[in-house]
Amino acid sequence: MKSCTAVLLVFLSIYLCANRQTNAANQTKVPNKLPASTNLHFDVQISGFNSTSISSGPIILQDKRTIFVSNLAYKGSQSELSYWTGTSSVYGQKYLVARKPFLGNHTNVYIDLPSNSTLDNVTFLEVNDGSTLDYVIFDSVNKSAIRDYNQSRTDIPVYRIPKCCGQGQILLQELGCIDDLDSYSWNVTVFESNVTGLDPDIKLDNSQYDLRLYVYKITCEGGIIAGVGDSDIYGIIYNSSLIIQGEGIKAHNEFCMDISYDLEKKDYQTVTVVCYQHTAKENDSNLLYYIVMGISTVCFALTAASYGLLLNESDIIKKKCVIFFSASMFVVFLSLVILSVQSNYTVCRIFGFVFFTFTIFSFVWLSISCFELFYMVKVARENNRQAWRLHWYLGVSTGIALLMLLISLFSGEEWTPDMPDTFIRNSNSCNFLVPFERFLILYIPMVISVIVAIVFIVLAQRLINKNDVDPRINIDCDWVANRNSYKFMCRTYMVIILATLFWFPHLFYNGVSSQLALDALEGALGILTLCTFVLDKYTMPKIWAKLKRKKKLNEASLGLQNIPTPTTAELEPSQETPFMFHGNAHNNHNNTGNNNGG
Repeated sequence: MKSCTAVLLVFLSIYLCANRQTNAANQTKVPNKLPASTNLHFDVQISGFNSTSISSGPIILQDKRTIFVSNLAYKGSQSELSYWTGTSSVYGQKYLVARKPFLGNHTNVYIDLPSNSTLDNVTFLEVNDGSTLDYVIFDSVNKSAIRDYNQSRTDIPVYRIPKCCGQGQILLQELGCIDDLDSYSWNVTVFESNVTGLDPDIKLDNSQYDLRLYVYKITCEGGIIAGVGDSDIYGIIYNSSLIIQGEGIKAHNEFCMDISYDLEKKDYQTVTVVCYQHTAKENDSNLLYYIVMGISTVCFALTAASYGLLLNESDIIKKKCVIFFSASMFVVFLSLVILSVQSNYTVCRIFGFVFFTFTIFSFVWLSISCFELFYMVKVARENNRQAWRLHWYLGVSTGIALLMLLISLFSGEEWTPDMPDTFIRNSNSCNFLVPFERFLILYIPMVISVIVAIVFIVLAQRLINKNDVDPRINIDCDWVANRNSYKFMCRTYMVIILATLFWFPHLFYNGVSSQLALDALEGALGILTLCTFVLDKYTMPKIWAKLKRKKKLNEASLGLQNIPTPTTAELEPSQETPFMFHGNAHNNHNNTGNNNGG
């Protein structure tokens, strides 16, 4: 009871501490800066969506079959949005043109119209999540200014950049936007990147991409608008967002670029204006999470090591279940720590798959541990098949983990682990940007494992209660010796199962907001495991006794080394003792007698 109260107090303090803080969200990594000068293009743009449920920045009509929606923000709960067009009134007939997974607020979306439809005859664009959220009308658009589909299609990627001032204007620090019809060369840093991350060793030059501008003034509620310094490392990534070392990813409502005049250099240059909202509070919240994660990683290692000391005791397979669960969770948490401090492309992918595989492995072992507890309660005296069961458990857990790993490897984005980025808290570390439906590859075996674990814990508890009142069983010496341990293990596993439920809210994070209180409790799973499995009244005395016994054996071993070995004096060949003489005489006598008797 005291250990349970202590655990509750620890978790309550973590929750109250974490609940006072907020958390930064975006994840990324930054390579070296590469300037590139390129030609510019402006496309036709209209005002974006603007309703209580969905909003966006300007909508760009890239060509007659391609629409670019900037800075999409959605307040609903659906994981997918559909886009519809029509050729008449918004209340008339409409056609589905695209379904897009919602990857989080402030993302950019490309919509490709089907081959039988172009912006020449389309009159509106509607966004829908099962019901109409909002729509925009193209009636006022000069459609003759929209690029033809074939002319705009090239083999090089297009990067869309929000321009601070209007077309034919530049930005001056003292005056703001002023008219200037001259042409200037834009120097923009563009990083080689894709949805899985950035490769700092591959750099783009100006012939490898096309730069498209649209006018979009940034909004900065509660932040500070300032220019990015020359010493900062920043640039454009695959989805046309801005990445800044130490700040993370900036969406299109948080930055813009333009031409400005540098008084010191006496020259026109490209400037980047950013909304800075990064505070010390965010660092503090991340720090709390990392501290809890680090302590949990150590606690998992201590739990596995502690049960390793007890393997020569009874219930070998029960202890090995705890060891496999704790050791695999140690690998999971260690991988999370590495993913939070690393940004190398290869390292991110390797430890992303390590996290993916061992998370499934550990959850399967949690369900196996609960099944084994039920089996011990059901067949209390059956210990002859422990090795057989352990081999089956290892085969099942390894097989499931490897099967899901192969599915993840060969069914989705190449070399991209199917894990939510919300597990990683550092804005300059690994990111994978996996769509929602891919999370199910990780979460389906996790959910099934938790359900199986709950079922067997409930069955074990019911069987314990039944055996307690059965006169044929409750007087059995084996049952009397173990029933309290069984009851305690049921409560322990149920607490662990409840703690693992904190891993499931990641399914519903939108990639921007974060629930630090839940994150801290999720990260404290190792602390809870150590408290419940090791620091309890049943296990801790055994560990102390084992350590004391080992210490005494070591001391006894050292003591024996200090005792001199006794030696026997060597005798001359001619010397004989009476004992030796009589012994030989007796033997000779017996031999003589035997010979005579022969």
